Formats: sequence, C-alpha cells, structure tokens
Amino acid sequence: MVFAGHAQQLAAPLARYGREAELRAWLDEDGEECARTALARLLEERGRAEEAVALLKQYSSEGDPHAAFDLAELFARHGYHCEAIEVLRGAAETAGGDADWIIHLLCRVFVEADRADEALAYLDDYFARHGGDPDEHAYARAHVLKLRSRREEADAEYSPPVVSAEDLMHFGTSGGVIAEAERLVREGEPEKAIAHLRARPDGTRRLRAEDLCRPALRCSR
Repeated sequence: MVFAGHAQQLAAPLARYGREAELRAWLDEDGEECARTALARLLEERGRAEEAVALLKQYSSEGDPHAAFDLAELFARHGYHCEAIEVLRGAAETAGGDADWIIHLLCRVFVEADRADEALAYLDDYFARHGGDPDEHAYARAHVLKLRSRREEADAEYSPPVVSAEDLMHFGTSGGVIAEAERLVREGEPEKAIAHLRARPDGTRRLRAEDLCRPALRCSR
C-alpha cells in the first residue's frame, strides 16, 4: 500500500524528470490519483494538452470528482471556460454531500469568464435544491463578489463572526487552532495562518499547511 503523502512525494520527481512511462505504469497501482495528476501536468507542459484531457476525461467519466476537478482546471488554464463549467456542474451533482471544493472552483471559473452573475444564480439554485448552512451560502456569494472587486456588496452579504485568537485558544483543543487558521485563510492571509499553526504547542505544531486544505479549501495542484 502506498500512502497519499508518499505517493505525492514519488509522483513529483517522476514528473519533474519526465518519467512518463513510470507514471503510466503506476496508474493501476495504489498511487493512481497522484500519478494521474502528475502525468496530466507533464503532458500539458510538453504541449500535449489533448492527451492530458483524454486521460482526465477517462477517470472523470467514471465519476471521479478529483479527476473532474483537475480536468476543469486544465480547461480553464487554456481558456476553455465553458467546458470547465460543464464538467464542474456535473461533478457537483455527483460528488455527494460535500461539494464545496468543487463549487468554489466553479464560481472562480464563472468569474474568470466574466459571468459572475451566473455564479451567483448557480449558488442560489444549488443551495435551494440541496439545502445547507445559510452562512455557507452567504459566504460563497460574498466570495464571488470579492473576486469581482464588489467588496461593499460582499460585506453586506456576509460578515464573519468576530472571534479573537485568544478566545479560540481557550477552547483547549487543536480544533480552535485550526478554526483560527482557517479564518486567516478566508481573509486572504495564508502566511499568517501557517505562522499561527507553527507557533502552537507541540500537540498542534505538527499540523502542516495541508491541514488547511480540507475539501472546502481544496488547494489547486
């Protein structure tokens, strides 16, 4: 068995040194997802974007939301925003109960395509059909507005609760530490979030920056 962290560490140098054959051979093994992502990026960097698309489509058509995410990012990087939006719409409906990370990218692509109003309409429709936390709905709308530099409207949509770092630390668990770090990330200060994690006692000092990248905050790869 290959653990996710080890798979990432192995896939990166294989891609860096152009070891395409090894990455392809690895697709059927435990590190499939990492190998697939690394191979797709290698193909793209070599000017073989169509092959990368075909590779990712193979997995996304089988219902893999991570492959759909990577495929949409690839489309968006090359200016195919309509294709990216179509892929993400489908993935959001089949990803199960936690599709925040897909919707976040979908809204970003809508904005990049100068279709922010469609992003807002999509959010309203999605939350109306699937339910969910009203605060999450408001936060998602506010994020779209901020991407369009409509900060006053965004602030009117969503105002995060004011909780001091000191109050969070009084909870006595790592959950409070992570909550404060996530707040810093949402406010556009990831460096402060990482410093916040590193400064905590030994029990939480072991937390890595990746711990912030839960589904709702999934990092681009």
